[in-house]
Amino acid sequence: MAQHPALYEIREYVHFCCTSEDINNLAYSLMLKDAKKDVLGKSIEDVIKKLTNMSESLAHVPMLSRTHGQPASPTTVGKEMGNFAYRVHNQYSELNALNFCGKLNGAVGNFNSHLFTYPEYEWA
Repeated sequence: MAQHPALYEIREYVHFCCTSEDINNLAYSLMLKDAKKDVLGKSIEDVIKKLTNMSESLAHVPMLSRTHGQPASPTTVGKEMGNFAYRVHNQYSELNALNFCGKLNGAVGNFNSHLFTYPEYEWA
């Protein structure tokens, strides 16, 4: 902030009425949001594409399925890869639906410092 004149002038307000937990949980939330989009999202999309491609290219390759640790009905490698692609896609959809929240309301969540400083402002 010292290197940016506009920010330098307001540096004392960065932690205004906040506990370190207010700052930390917002930072964690933003890191998780970015990781979901930029790291996990791209990796999972790649996995889904590879599984989908495998399900198509291996659609006619037979394999013996198993149930309870024993041989069972025949299936195909492609069908099994398709199942995995479907399941990963469902989990990916659930991950994308997550919203990461945070708090910014003081030590006990009552906006006590905020209200003491600026009682006329509707903090909630």
